[in-house]
Amino acid sequence: MKIKIYFFILIFSICLVSCDEDTKNYQLLFIGEVTDIDETGAMLNGSFINNTSKEIKEYGFVWGIRENLTSKITLRNPIKQGVFNYRITGNLYPESKYTVKAFVVINDSVYYSTAATFYSIGSSTVEISDFEPKTVFAGDTIIIYGRNFALNNLENIVSLNNQNLITISADTGFLKVFIPYDILSTKGKLTIEVSGKEVNSHDSLNIKDTWIKTTEDILLNSTANRVGLNGFYANNNLYLRYTESYPGFYEFNLNTRSIKKKTDYPKYGSSFMFTINDKGYLLFPSQRSLLEYNPVSDSWSEKSKFPSTNFANSYSMNLVIGDNAYIGLAYDQFSAEFSNVIWKYDSNKDKWSRMADFPGKTPRYATCFTYNNKAYVGLGSYYDPGLTYNNDIWEYDPVTNEWKIFTTFPGQTGNYFNSINFNNKLYAGKKDFWEYNFQTKKWKQIGDFTGNGFGKTLNVPFVANNSLYFASLITNQNNDEVTSFSLIKLNRNE
Repeated sequence: MKIKIYFFILIFSICLVSCDEDTKNYQLLFIGEVTDIDETGAMLNGSFINNTSKEIKEYGFVWGIRENLTSKITLRNPIKQGVFNYRITGNLYPESKYTVKAFVVINDSVYYSTAATFYSIGSSTVEISDFEPKTVFAGDTIIIYGRNFALNNLENIVSLNNQNLITISADTGFLKVFIPYDILSTKGKLTIEVSGKEVNSHDSLNIKDTWIKTTEDILLNSTANRVGLNGFYANNNLYLRYTESYPGFYEFNLNTRSIKKKTDYPKYGSSFMFTINDKGYLLFPSQRSLLEYNPVSDSWSEKSKFPSTNFANSYSMNLVIGDNAYIGLAYDQFSAEFSNVIWKYDSNKDKWSRMADFPGKTPRYATCFTYNNKAYVGLGSYYDPGLTYNNDIWEYDPVTNEWKIFTTFPGQTGNYFNSINFNNKLYAGKKDFWEYNFQTKKWKQIGDFTGNGFGKTLNVPFVANNSLYFASLITNQNNDEVTSFSLIKLNRNE
């Protein structure tokens, strides 16, 4: 059945003033009757009345229920006069009153006709013909192809197993859809609802976990209270220890997935570890003591004393370039401030040297990493005079012994960020993680970290067998009891 509803032709005048000619009255548009109204949609009709010397950039229609004009179609072949029309085939609710206007853009100004109304019988059901890609990560986008999609993003309700996705661009024949970072489903058919009508995709969308747990929880031999975790990786073994004053040093083999107790270090107290040439180093800054661990002989030996008498733990900078370790931005136990002093440890000469001071505002609990034989330090916080979170990342060149600003972190900043360089990309975050591409110099947010979200004090990142892992401490809700850790792998081979 077809219904025709006729309207009076509505004409409006637009007065344009030219700087070099007399004011003229331009009658530009009228909206015609809405025709061919049936169960599959409705035809919108409009016309240009007079020629105009002004360039028409685009024209089309806007419409919506009552006077809420949420849908818009722009016709892409601008002309100066003539009849134009557009058939709506989707997103019309039956037995609903719609308002429609024609519009034209001239010299970056938008002009509308007066309004016409019509009652809809309905429209064609939305159809999905295909979508791509079929396998994605959280944070990626997909393109859905089909027919009769709504032109307004919000009127296309796209979901996967009852969890809504986010439409970021819409046309009648395609949708661009964002996969949220908190997506729970890993596989399912897409559902699209438009004007109360639903349709499912033929194929399933597969969502790969950005972070995957590669082992069952790995039990440590005893329960520790209020501790962190640090360690190093060497020769396919991960060496882990509790921080603070709690004993316990373990070797975890990635091939056999077995763990065994190793020789305890002979000193206790606030400390942290780094590795140079497959040997581990354990620094007790307040005791000025540096110990070297040899995994082959399972033994510890004392190295040259740390030169500073002021530094306690809470080092923001702790990284290795070649045969040298760089330590600094630590808490000064006498001034009760964080120091901008940087020290280098030369493992070949067993010697400490002071390097160029950090030039910026000294960050507390910053993150650090290396790339292409340079050091990078940033984020954290400082007082100025109130607590301020820092989003700068600085670059240090050990050859020139100079610092410079490198980039700005785009996400939410904070203390204790994990960070590591892997495959020419930086990965940084606590719970929400970001990826920085050194070639394109662009940031991209990736899926939420599924390990311990407290940060670097409870996670040890390392690269093994061309994969990025985090040994992540398993704690209770208050982070004050721990018996085990899990191994979390970055699953992002694109």
